[in-house]
Amino acid sequence: MALRMENQNVIAAETAQRNNRLIAIGGVTGVYDRLDPVIGYAAEPLLPLHEACVPLADILYNLSFYVELALDETPLEPPDGLTIDESAAIRLYTIEWERPHRSLYSMLNHTIKMLPHEEL
Repeated sequence: MALRMENQNVIAAETAQRNNRLIAIGGVTGVYDRLDPVIGYAAEPLLPLHEACVPLADILYNLSFYVELALDETPLEPPDGLTIDESAAIRLYTIEWERPHRSLYSMLNHTIKMLPHEEL
């Protein structure tokens, strides 16, 4: 499957920033149709991390604590040109939750595997 970098201008809050995302082109028949709901996120506006996580608060145990933890552990000048919220989002995705609770990546991966893609 061929990949290309597609530049998309995304307006977030008060600033415009370039948002590079890998988009699959060509490839196996029907693959793009299955990925469409997942790729559709690219059209969504970028929000501050704590706002983006609000809809998940009832799903993930103590989410606000882990969002604050991720933000607190993120450098003021993240590497690779990321914003603090973008870098903290990656950190949040990789944090292990206190047992017996499932982490963000565990819940997200489980949901992606189990739900029909139309419901994503």
